[in-house]
This record gives sequence, structure tokens and C-alpha cells, in this order.
Amino acid sequence: MANVYGVNRTLKRTGTVNTIEPELQGGVIKTLIDVYECDSLAADSTIVLFGQDLPAEARIIDWVIDADANDISGLTFGTSDSAASLMAAVDNTGADMFCMKINGVAATAGHEIVAGSGQTLVLHTTGGTVGLGTITVIVTYVTKG
Repeated sequence: MANVYGVNRTLKRTGTVNTIEPELQGGVIKTLIDVYECDSLAADSTIVLFGQDLPAEARIIDWVIDADANDISGLTFGTSDSAASLMAAVDNTGADMFCMKINGVAATAGHEIVAGSGQTLVLHTTGGTVGLGTITVIVTYVTKG
């Protein structure tokens, strides 16, 4: 049986630069969780999430948004600088919503938080009034090790 090698192992064996930034090799994985209980929320409202900002140079690995059927006709997810940078507007009018980005944002969109001391993550309502319901957001990210 022959050995085969993944991309990063091959690069290491040949002395080539690894595809993962050196400062993130052996990085620390952390998770943020927040819940917002809607009773009524006007269109064009921003829900500021988590008890902390993402630190500078943190790289998002994945995220999950789980929302009750609270008639959101447009909900985006992103940073305070760009409220739709992670997720364009989605609609959960009349049905529960479950959105996720796994293995992700960094690999497919090159999203890296580097501005200043970090970034605040937000949900933003772009459609009509949001009714009763719970919205849960979970973000997993890596920081320098």
C-alpha cells in the first residue's frame, strides 16, 4: 500500500510554502454564540451580536443561523462595516430558517477580519417588520496560535 499526501503535507515535504498562513498553523479555535428574542423589530434594524468583537486577523471557519418562522422578509449577516458580507438577504416568511456556512468563508470567499482591533458581527433586517421568534447565531473562528 502506497502513502499519498494532502496538499499541505506535500508542500511541507517539498519545502514549499504552506497554503495555510504560518501564523494560523496551530491556531486557537473559538466559538461565539448569541440569541436574540424578537417581539417586534422594524425593517432596517441592526442586531449587534456577541459579547465581544472578532479579534484582528481572526479567520471565520463556519457559522450557523437558526431562526423561528418570525416573518423576516430579508435578513443579512456580516460586520458592522458591511452588514451583508457573510450572507446576502434571506427570507424566512412563514417557515423556520436554518442557514449555515461550513468549511468556509475563508476557503471560498477569502474572508478574513483584519481591520483595526477587530470587527463587530451583526444581523440586519432589510425587509418588513420582524415578528415573534428566536434567532440563534453560532460562529467558529481561528486566531493566531
